[in-house]
Amino acid sequence: MLEDFSGGVWRYRRAPTIHRCQTEAILEVRCIPVLRPEIQLLYKAKGLRDKDQEDFDVVLPHLDKSALLFLRDALHQAHPNHIWERAVGRHLARLR
Repeated sequence: MLEDFSGGVWRYRRAPTIHRCQTEAILEVRCIPVLRPEIQLLYKAKGLRDKDQEDFDVVLPHLDKSALLFLRDALHQAHPNHIWERAVGRHLARLR
């Protein structure tokens, strides 16, 4: 997914208006740069395989408010009416 970076900006190839600067898109885990979980989930949303749903269920409770807002808005824009939109919204409501 490194090809989705250009000029220090990550863009979602399926909806290029969804973007984040590189410093907001990358997380270091044990000194290894990885895409933030909310971005990985956005990529997984298209296929929605059983494994993708399992990953979503495991990761969702660990996302902070900023990550949840990004994922909700990105899903709405790139995959309108996706079943994860409602789940993210419910989780956000619990944080308020």
